[in-house]
Amino acid sequence: MKKPFQKTTGAGRTACGEGGKKVKEYATYLFDIDGTLLRQNRVLNGVEHFLKRLRHRQKQIIFVTNTPLQTGKMLATKLNRLGIQAAESEIVTPVDALHQYLHFKACSQLSSPQQQQAQSKARSQSHQQDQPQPGQQQTQSQPVRLLGVIHSEVAKEISRRGWAIDHVAAAGNRREYTHVLLGMYMELDCRQLAKGLQQLDRGARLLVMNPDVYCPVDQGRILDSGALSKLYEACISQEPVFMGKPLRWMQQAVKEKLTTPPAQCLFVGDSPYTDMPMGRALEMDTLFLSSGITEFMDDRLQVEATYTYASMEHLPLPEPVSLPGSMNRTASRKGEPA
Repeated sequence: MKKPFQKTTGAGRTACGEGGKKVKEYATYLFDIDGTLLRQNRVLNGVEHFLKRLRHRQKQIIFVTNTPLQTGKMLATKLNRLGIQAAESEIVTPVDALHQYLHFKACSQLSSPQQQQAQSKARSQSHQQDQPQPGQQQTQSQPVRLLGVIHSEVAKEISRRGWAIDHVAAAGNRREYTHVLLGMYMELDCRQLAKGLQQLDRGARLLVMNPDVYCPVDQGRILDSGALSKLYEACISQEPVFMGKPLRWMQQAVKEKLTTPPAQCLFVGDSPYTDMPMGRALEMDTLFLSSGITEFMDDRLQVEATYTYASMEHLPLPEPVSLPGSMNRTASRKGEPA
């Protein structure tokens, strides 16, 4: 029989659960989605109310997800349909991390620091406008062609950003690819996995949308990209490059969204494997919720987090603290929702 959830922390961290001290106030809140805000198409208890309070206090909110199944636009539509206010510009997905990785590889192939600086500036402008620069992907500095063993809508988003990608279902056997991009999706079958393996045998590099081995759903859990990558790893000698939390490329994508220093940010999530390490890597405080994958965790696992709560339903209103530039926002709460 599974033991009750234990609230534990690493050295130097404070754990507090229901009835513990309130979480202090931050300027920016970063939220995982699956298992933290949602369980499939169901909003978890307390989420809407807590996020509305943050909106009322004019906090920056960023949604950081490892899902390989949806684009930022698709997620924004879903969240708003379920009653959670969200803009596409507030969402960071593995597609954003992939964009960071591919641009880095393109810049590293340029011949001079001046060219690298110009390419970096073009990348920043492209990211802000969410549109590729004219002719940007046709230069010799980006000889990338991806075979997407991923959801077809995600492949379309990657193509829209200017990267050459063929979805595995429509790809021919004779074309050579520089990378195989793997991400869990429900239509994936053995024939598609075999196409990817054949390209890896020809020298393609393996990229994986996220390192998660499973994703919680209402019926239990389903295999995620990290588990599927083990099939390829058993057949090839190379190590995959992961795109999602808590890895470098996702960190960089998040940093481009921040409007406040990391010390004024709180990272909230349900995974001790991706969310908590992500927050720590970004030098942020972290809040662990046992509302997601806890039922599948090893009871002996020590969760390192600044705060620990059962769910957002049990999360009290943050205590106001003096943050630079925030005095006007914290001075009066008369109109705040109860």
